[in-house]
Amino acid sequence: CPFEDGQIMVRTGDLGRWHPDGTVEILGRIDQQVKLRGFRIETGEIEAVLSTHPSVNECVVVVREDDTGDKRLVGYLTLRAGMAEPEGTELRQLLGAQLPSYMVPSAFVVLDTLPKTPNGKLDRRALPAPEADHGAAGFVAPHSETERLLAEVWAGVLRVEQLSIHDNFFELGGHSLLATQVASRVRQLTGQEIPLRLLFEAPTIAEFAAQLAHQDATETPPVLPVERDGRTLPLSYAQQRLWFLDQLQPGQTTYHLPLLLHLHGPLDRTALAQSLSAIVARHEVLRTTFAPAATPDAPPVQVIAPPAPVALPCQIVTLAPDQNVDQLLHALVQTELAQPFDLQAGPLLHMRLVQWSPEDHALLLVLHHSIFDGWSESVFLRELAALYQNAVAGQSAALPELAIQYADYAVWQREWLQTTVLDQQLRYWQQQLQAVPALDLPTDYPRPAMRSGAGATVAVAVPAALTAELQRLSQQLDSTLFMTLLAAWQVLLYRYSGQAEFAVGTPIAGRVRPEVEPLIGFFVNMLVLRADLRSTPSFAEVVAQARRVALEAYAQQDVPFEMLVEAVQPTRDMSRTPLFQVLFALQNMPTTALDLPGLAVRSIPMDLPVAQFDLALALSETDDGLRGVVEYSTDLFAAATIERLMEYYTLLLAALVADPEQPIDQLSLLTREEQQQLLGDWNRSEAEYPREAALHQLIEAQAARTPHTPAIVFEGASLTYAALNARANQLAHYLRAQGVGPDVLVGLMVERSLEMIVGMLAILKAGGAYVPLDPTYPAERLQYMLAHSQAPVILTQAALVDTLPEHAAQVFRLDADWSTLAKQPTTNPPRTVLPDNLAYVIYTSGSTGRPKGVMVKQQGVLNLVHGLRAYFDDPAVHNVGLITSISFDISVNQIFPSLIFGRTLHIIPDVVKLESQAMLRYLDEHQLHLLDAVPSYMQAVLNDVAPEQPANALRYLLIGGEKLERRLLQSVFGQLGAQVAIVNIYGLTEISDINILGAIRAEDAARPITAGKPLQNNRIYIVDASGQPQPVGIAGEICVAGESV
Repeated sequence: CPFEDGQIMVRTGDLGRWHPDGTVEILGRIDQQVKLRGFRIETGEIEAVLSTHPSVNECVVVVREDDTGDKRLVGYLTLRAGMAEPEGTELRQLLGAQLPSYMVPSAFVVLDTLPKTPNGKLDRRALPAPEADHGAAGFVAPHSETERLLAEVWAGVLRVEQLSIHDNFFELGGHSLLATQVASRVRQLTGQEIPLRLLFEAPTIAEFAAQLAHQDATETPPVLPVERDGRTLPLSYAQQRLWFLDQLQPGQTTYHLPLLLHLHGPLDRTALAQSLSAIVARHEVLRTTFAPAATPDAPPVQVIAPPAPVALPCQIVTLAPDQNVDQLLHALVQTELAQPFDLQAGPLLHMRLVQWSPEDHALLLVLHHSIFDGWSESVFLRELAALYQNAVAGQSAALPELAIQYADYAVWQREWLQTTVLDQQLRYWQQQLQAVPALDLPTDYPRPAMRSGAGATVAVAVPAALTAELQRLSQQLDSTLFMTLLAAWQVLLYRYSGQAEFAVGTPIAGRVRPEVEPLIGFFVNMLVLRADLRSTPSFAEVVAQARRVALEAYAQQDVPFEMLVEAVQPTRDMSRTPLFQVLFALQNMPTTALDLPGLAVRSIPMDLPVAQFDLALALSETDDGLRGVVEYSTDLFAAATIERLMEYYTLLLAALVADPEQPIDQLSLLTREEQQQLLGDWNRSEAEYPREAALHQLIEAQAARTPHTPAIVFEGASLTYAALNARANQLAHYLRAQGVGPDVLVGLMVERSLEMIVGMLAILKAGGAYVPLDPTYPAERLQYMLAHSQAPVILTQAALVDTLPEHAAQVFRLDADWSTLAKQPTTNPPRTVLPDNLAYVIYTSGSTGRPKGVMVKQQGVLNLVHGLRAYFDDPAVHNVGLITSISFDISVNQIFPSLIFGRTLHIIPDVVKLESQAMLRYLDEHQLHLLDAVPSYMQAVLNDVAPEQPANALRYLLIGGEKLERRLLQSVFGQLGAQVAIVNIYGLTEISDINILGAIRAEDAARPITAGKPLQNNRIYIVDASGQPQPVGIAGEICVAGESV
């Protein structure tokens, strides 16, 4: 645990993570993060996209559970003035274009306003349940046979008795998982392949039936004999998957496999060309292309071209003065990799020979993965060595005949898998992978709706000494090195994501029969290894689990991954790979050192700009320890993040070797330097301020310095600092006579007015703590607050006296009773409070349903005020706008810094706040330099006005209470001007409201949005569930310690 003994620390319940610059990003409430059908969903991401619809003013997305226990996403929204209500289909199409299908709500509810709790927060429990809508046309019975069939399928899936052909699938409770079931049942009954998106685009029976009429039927391809009698040859399951991916994204380079050889010495180009020709002639797969079948309802087929000599022209290049060989070759490879393969026209093998000196050549081969794999590389190099040696010596090729070709394997695979041989294996996988959750790692960038395949790599090295220790540990635990390294990878993913259940993929050679071992081709298969770390086991126990799961998977490895996906039917999501998103491999394929007579041969590794998965770690054993690369999606991660991840992996390996019996949730991922950085350097927020002063004393001092400066303004009236101080003094003397002193609570029930600030200051001068009582609150709530606080005195206004609930307090009317204070002195009363005494008590919503009184001390507010000094004490700031009710803690951020630093506080009338144009006119006419608001309010104001506004004086906009979205940054800088600095603030009412803050300027608008750094004299910790500090970039709970607590 990172906390010092005796240190008071508050767990906020909010998720956050450190950024490399020492700022903190707020990710949302822990209890608002939802998990639906195996996916963890941040509803704010859905809301951000939904809010871009021009009709939407406010929106919120929640998970609702119906009577059957089925959960689904429901979107609630309010409309902008004058805008028409959008259709649910229109909203789903908007969301579906940017988000995975499981993040698209199945129903939308339009409300006049979103329900709020008395303190202004969204009241989720008051959101109404969506009603089933049978369409504007009422009930219409199915007409055609297709409509009747669909009605039966929908009724069974949705568990309803009667369906109109105009009923909307999603408005009746459908969601992506049920849509998958509909597609599966329709496919089973009609033989037609139904893409999941079809149901989103055509969500009624009538629309769906019409679309179905245009869908092509797919039938199981016939079992073909191995004999070559002119009949078509099928693709293997693995090839077919790559073919379909290419159809979805033509021209993608994700599945390009390069092989680059530096040949130094006298090269016999003729012998090399002859050798390559012999290999291409020997392996049909290198002459294979794929073509659509003769009929549109059959799968693609292999087309094998006849052997032909390989053309290997030599390109002579010149090294630039500042270019080395590897740079030259890297540029060559990148150019060749960027060339897409045409899987139908071919060839699927590109060869180039490059020369830059008489004895220096490079042979570059780029092959499509559908005809080549890692094992094939060894076969190719072994045959190239034998053939080149014979060619140079003038001898004929001496390679044994191949008994079969890859096409024969593809036929055999499909014949075999049509039998009952694999039923048992399929049952195992269906049970093992049932509802396996997607691994949701924290990312640097939002996950795109569709994977682009763009990627990069980072090198990985595990020292030889640590590798030897890992091998010894593997022997002690009766496992293999692969199992031990896999277990460590799973532990790292668990610690990084906070997710205890997920799956990791691992490649397996797939050459289960000896006759395919000498073949070139795409045989590799993927095994899906599920991890379950919910019991927070020791590492030794994780290794034992990894061993058991791996051995079971090896026994069921005959099922092609493509068939596995079809059998398990995970929720389709184009932003993620199916079943697993992270891969681990320990390369143990046969390796071949290429020995060509008279040549020194060097295989050159290459960094490919592609990523087949979110993350893929591939290691191999060398004399110097473990070496490898981690391939990562650049759509999701920055290079620095992956470099840190692999540093943590090596650190974790050492910790696991040192103590394999330690529970995995107690392992630290931090080096001493990082612990110092996170717990020390980034928390060095010490700052001096007048700790022994009282809030009202600092305002008194300001009144003495600037007595004639306007202190507060409301509806044309104002009070100077001298007048404010004098009036507050008179009331304070009166309150003291009523028994008000340190920690005595005084109710303050007033409309927005000058008296509101006078009363607040007077209570503090008397030594008491104010309790805001909002006149708009229900009587029952006010009665509870008065009874709970037991305030002996209430300050109010004449018009509000009759609205007070039953109480026993002394009431003083700030407007009608002021004449009774005429004889009270205007001098400052003697100070009676200490920094440890209360300044105010604000009631917020409590988990019990009753308001919760939060007590805040003088010291916390004093520290807050001086933490905001850089903004309020800026010479360019004179006028401060108060938007928020004093019943909300945000008001504290405006009132006290404004008065303590001698600014003029403008109390903005309610009638102005509620009308966007009036609000912006007020901002301009009163030359407000600093304003404080919640993001949703400010966004609503800017939504309702023209993009270009008159020049204004605003310099600082303090934003807090909700997550700051990029859309508001764009609106503020675009409409209020680039001179505005948005000060993002984060904190809890319980701990003086602000604990983290930072300014965002126009030039920062494209950077990640963070809340900034700890407020002065505050310390921020981000921890996992067991209280361990989280590394940079890893989400955890935000904890706060320091003078605000």
